[in-house]
Amino acid sequence: MIPSRDKEIGTLMLFTLGFRPFFLLAGLWAVVGMGAWLVFLWWGVLPPTAFAPGVWHAHEMLFGYVVAAVAGLLIMALSAIVSGRNWRNLPVAAAIALLLAANGMSHAGAMGMEKLGDAGLRLAIAVIIMLISLIGGRIVPNFTDNWLKERDKSHRSPPFSSIDKAALIISVLALGAWVMAPESRGVAVALIMAGCLQGIRFVRWHGTETGAEPLVWVLHLGYGWVAAGPMLTGCGIIISALGPSPALHALTIGAMGTMTLGVMTRATLGHTGRALCADRVTTAAYLLVSLAALVRVSAGLAPAMAIELQTAAGIAWIAGFGIFILRYGPMHLREA
Repeated sequence: MIPSRDKEIGTLMLFTLGFRPFFLLAGLWAVVGMGAWLVFLWWGVLPPTAFAPGVWHAHEMLFGYVVAAVAGLLIMALSAIVSGRNWRNLPVAAAIALLLAANGMSHAGAMGMEKLGDAGLRLAIAVIIMLISLIGGRIVPNFTDNWLKERDKSHRSPPFSSIDKAALIISVLALGAWVMAPESRGVAVALIMAGCLQGIRFVRWHGTETGAEPLVWVLHLGYGWVAAGPMLTGCGIIISALGPSPALHALTIGAMGTMTLGVMTRATLGHTGRALCADRVTTAAYLLVSLAALVRVSAGLAPAMAIELQTAAGIAWIAGFGIFILRYGPMHLREA
């Protein structure tokens, strides 16, 4: 049977832009990986693995979904670095090496070196949050300013300043210390301080002015979790009853899930020649992933309903990324 021309064009389009296969496969794995975890929660069945179940879930979401999405974004960033000789952005490239090391450490954990494996997962989280802080700290105020200018709004995001520098420096120090000493009260204080500075940074970008455009406000929503995550992490260290789960899922589902979904949808629309505005279907995807974050954080605070809340969060996550696949998958496979 001779393949149709549409299928031939679709295959070609998938590989015409470097981010396309990464975004599409990231979305697919977000659904499949979370579905596999829900099957384990209810029926105790997990794909063959040397990882403990909880570690498998963390590893597959971090190094499966998140890293695939980040890889698509970094392909664009690295090409800009090389073509423009913008070498001050090389820390972004160095992050790839750190993620590779973190993955190796997590596999070492599966071979019996549990502390090293746990540190590897924390390192991956720390690196990805700092990537969001670096890249998001540029694109969120930039996209916001462009949107505000187009609508003759008086507010503008302030230029990069000492507050931004302090937020980045304290965050990298606090997260680095957390990787090595996750139970230290001194680290807890540093994490809370980092979260507060990230919050100050985030508020100055006037996200409340962008309520009319989901494609912009979703980035502010995602960055809000970048501020909340370190604060929750610090509080979880100081207040043992909170535990680490709420903070970890604020950082992963909240910050990583929301930000990557927001940037993937925007990049897909922009680089395929479509209007930069989110339709109702896209907005629904944003809201579902945001709901998943809120419910999953709540699950860590309500142990009596943990399984039910985890399931609800997983279903909301699957629904959000299912929408992404159905709505944006065709955009990766064919021309506008």
